[in-house]
This record gives sequence, C-alpha cells and structure tokens, in this order.
Amino acid sequence: MNELKIADKVSKTQFSLFMRLLHILALVQHSSSSENMNCTTMSGLLSKEPGKDDVTEKMIRDSVAKLIEMGFPVQMDKGAPRVGLERELTDSEMLEVLPYYLNVVSDTMGIRDCFKSYVGSHGSRSLWIIARIYFAACEKRQIKLSYRPKNKSGAEEYTLNPYRWIYRDNAVYLIARNVGRDFENISLFRLNRIRNLRVTENSFDDDIPPADELMRYSIGAFISGRLYNIRLRFTPEDKESVEEDFGHLDVRYSNDKDGYVIGTFKVCDLINLCKAVFSYSGRVKILEPREAVEQMREMLEEGLGSL
Repeated sequence: MNELKIADKVSKTQFSLFMRLLHILALVQHSSSSENMNCTTMSGLLSKEPGKDDVTEKMIRDSVAKLIEMGFPVQMDKGAPRVGLERELTDSEMLEVLPYYLNVVSDTMGIRDCFKSYVGSHGSRSLWIIARIYFAACEKRQIKLSYRPKNKSGAEEYTLNPYRWIYRDNAVYLIARNVGRDFENISLFRLNRIRNLRVTENSFDDDIPPADELMRYSIGAFISGRLYNIRLRFTPEDKESVEEDFGHLDVRYSNDKDGYVIGTFKVCDLINLCKAVFSYSGRVKILEPREAVEQMREMLEEGLGSL
C-alpha cells in the first residue's frame, strides 16, 4: 500500500511538472514588457489554479531550467527581471505544443464522452487495442479485426495495413488500407466499432503518408481518391464563416460582377460539403460541379420529404 501511495505521488508530481512547463512556455511566448513575466509573476498566476497547490518561485526557476535543458529557446539570465524567448517558436513547434496545452487548460468533457461507449464495450482491452494497433503500424504488420460498419447490425472481418490514429469529428479513427477485399483502398475505421483484434506475422511495405496529406481534401471523417473541383458563391459578409468551414482546403477567392465572392477548392467528400453548405440557409450556393449540385438537391428533397 505504501509503495502504491508513493508511486501515485510521483506520477502526480510528474504530471504537475508537465503542466507547469506548458504554462510557462505559453505565458512567455508573446508577453509584453509591461507584463514583466518573471518567476514571481508566474508563481503568482500558477498558484491561482483551482484545486492546485501553491507554486513557488523556485519551482518556476527549476521549470525554466528544465525547458532550456529540453531544447526550448527560453532564456532567464541571472538577475534578469523577465523570463523570455531567444526566438519565437516556429509554426511547426507551436502545432506540436498546442494540442497538449489545450488538453491542460480546456474542459475535456467532449473528448471523454467520445470514449464512454468504447470503454463500456471493451473494458480492460480499451487501451490495449489502441496500443497494439499503434505498434503494429510502427512495425508495419498487418492486422485482422472484426468491425461493425455504420448502419449494419453485424460485424464484418477485415485485413488491414494500419497507418495511424486520428481524432476527427468528435471521434477517433484508424486510417488503414483495406487489403482483404476485392479492391484495396484507404479508409477510416471508427475506434468504438472495432471488435476482435489480431496482429498477424504478415508485413507490408506501404509508404505511409502523413495524416494531414491523407485528409487534405476531406471536410469530415472521409477519405476518397476522387476529387471534385468546387465553386461556391456567397456574400462578402459570409466570407469569414466560409473560411472557418473550408479554409483548410486552401480556398481561392475572387469576386464576380454582382459583388458576390466566389470560392474555389478541391474536396473528396460531397456529403459533408453539402451538410456544411446547408447550414447557411441558402446564403451559400454551390455552382459546380454538377455532382455536388445534384447531391445538394437530393439532400434538400429528402429533408423536405421528411416534414
């Protein structure tokens, strides 16, 4: 029992240190001279976290030293009034840190909720499935699993070349190449629909592309090799909202003679495109291609038919 208490205390201490490092890195990232972000200031701020113990100046100094040891461009000259950065973090460095920091400072209820049914159905195997598939991808070994596709009552058997896990549309998905059917394609497999799992001795030699490359033309949780050239028309007042919904697709903007904005981009999933456009209540119109216009019309007719 004493050993368990000691281990628990050590783990909490290490996690507190991890959170403190992220807080410090965030606070000094773009602080102004008027804030005077020094060890005293930061110990005062971090001590105000609800449910946390007081953070001393020595703990801040030790944490800054740890960040420097880890290679972050933090500087704290002896006797200097401020803690700062030798240089700004690059975009890639920021993108590495941000997911961890958001997990520290935000309410994770939504993330926890997406795992509830998964843990409820898999119990003690929940972490094992994620880890075993992750390392099968690292070793490039094929896996066999039972999977229940959406809108089907029973599970089906799949042989997959696992690529990587991603979080998309409030759910966790496995990106994998389906090699056990008549045709091979890269698909998404939702975590909570995975049942039995077996890692085989068969290896694969796929050149696994980065997740952002695989999902480059996707709006939701969907991958397809077919791309559609989309043209949308909308008012200048809706441009900011359109950028929020479709900006990751590298939208190119122009203006037509009537003062409307034309947005052009490529996408692979027409259904999610139409769902996003539908939310604008007619203020955004799909001009091209024909397939997208027809898909939008079908969705509208189905919606009206259900009234």
